[in-house]
Parts: sequence; C-alpha cells; structure tokens
Amino acid sequence: MDSSRARPRIDGAIPRSGPASQPGRRRWSQLLVLVVLGVAPPAQAQFGVPVRLEGYWERSRETDPNVLGDLTFASRRGTATRIFGATHVQTYFRASGGIHVFTRTMRPVFTVTGARDMVDRFFTAPRERKVIVTAMYRADIGSVALTSVEIEGDDR
Repeated sequence: MDSSRARPRIDGAIPRSGPASQPGRRRWSQLLVLVVLGVAPPAQAQFGVPVRLEGYWERSRETDPNVLGDLTFASRRGTATRIFGATHVQTYFRASGGIHVFTRTMRPVFTVTGARDMVDRFFTAPRERKVIVTAMYRADIGSVALTSVEIEGDDR
C-alpha cells in the first residue's frame, strides 16, 4: 500500500497536507483561534451577575438554621471584615443561582464597592435587623458592587 496517500484516521478525519499540517504553523493557527475566541471574557465576568441578598450581620449556619451560608465582606476603604448570614439569595440571568454563586469562588473575603453612604449603611446595619441588598457580583475579582441597601424597619 502507498504510504504517501492520506489515510482516514480512526475518527474519520483525513489528515491535511500543506502548510497548515506543519506542526509549528498548526499550533500558531490553533493559538490564534483560541485568542480570537477567548479575548473577551464572558459578559458575566466583565459586568457581573445581578444578585439580591437578604440576611443578618454576625449570623452563621451554626447559630441560625435559616442561614443558607455565611459570607465575609470588607469594604475597599479597609474597614474591618464582617460576617453576613445570607437567608435568601436570588440571582438574575444565571441558571445556577442561590448561595452557590458565592461559594464557588476561591475568595474568602468579598470586597464591597459602591456609593460611600450605601457602603457605610450596609456595614453599620444593626445585627438584629434584616438587610436587603441588590448588587452586581463579579466572581473573577471577588467584588460586590452595591446598587441598593434596605434595612428592615428603617424609614430611609
């Protein structure tokens, strides 16, 4: 049998001949395709996932059965970290929602950003009052950008 003829591989593809079949050029062409396809990260990584959190400060799964998970937050200004016991987590535009959005990240502390008065209001909420937050969460940098903060029983 003539070994110079292209024979089908087991998967049915016929090996190409010519410049693209040269190992160096083939690698560069594959790299170029990957770069073109992978330059822009997913929209969720660029802009974040809209989330709504409800919960109480200084509560955890061990102390309150209603807590789905405890999240540690710190502000960008360097305030002390605080533990937030999330009792409800709602994500928008994502199939797998809930507290798992936060627990999949490898970051132990989430950085809170937003308007100064909103961040202060979030961090100074009393521990016995429910806090309801809407925010944009970016898992790639572990950032939670506040868009609204409500404190149960507060008239603001």
